[in-house]
Amino acid sequence: MFDGWSAGFTGTKNPEALVIIGDTTITATFTQEQYTLLAKINYNGSVTKTPDQPEYVYGDTVIVTAIPDTGWVFDGWSGGLTGTENPDTLVMVNDTTITATFRDITTAIEEILPSKFTLFQNVPNPFNPTTTIRFDLARPAHVKLFVYNIKGERVATIIDKDMPEGRKEVTWTATNDKGSAVASGIYFYRLVAGGFVQTKKMVIVR
Repeated sequence: MFDGWSAGFTGTKNPEALVIIGDTTITATFTQEQYTLLAKINYNGSVTKTPDQPEYVYGDTVIVTAIPDTGWVFDGWSGGLTGTENPDTLVMVNDTTITATFRDITTAIEEILPSKFTLFQNVPNPFNPTTTIRFDLARPAHVKLFVYNIKGERVATIIDKDMPEGRKEVTWTATNDKGSAVASGIYFYRLVAGGFVQTKKMVIVR
């Protein structure tokens, strides 16, 4: 980041015009931009940062570790960091906010083998351009997960394959089957699995 001129020329205007009337030396000073890393928590736990400092410069590597409280388990990262790897590594290129989500261990154990087929509301909703869809499979099944527009036209096939039982999640990036971004508006996603059929609404806001 440009910080200013000094020596034979002063100020912070850039670009700047200089009238030469003799030998002149000017100095341009640059400083590295400082970025913040904010760690938020959903439910019971904490996050450590290594190194732990108020600000970082471009390219700094930060290791973040989610630490669940007793009786809780780490569920995943969101925001500027996604996935479930723990610890995980960030490379700072701008101000970043991450969120560590925890869930109680009893619920986590129950979710290993769900007792029924369930389609959950996508998160976030509304979204732009990425959202996560979760669903439970009570037994192995051939799973189809489609997205329809408000006219009832199918715009995307997210899943069409055999899957084992358990809790599943998939990310949709608001693109159609040709890889093109779909327009803002209301859409519906439908899960078909083992005789189970359920549809929910989601909204894209660009």
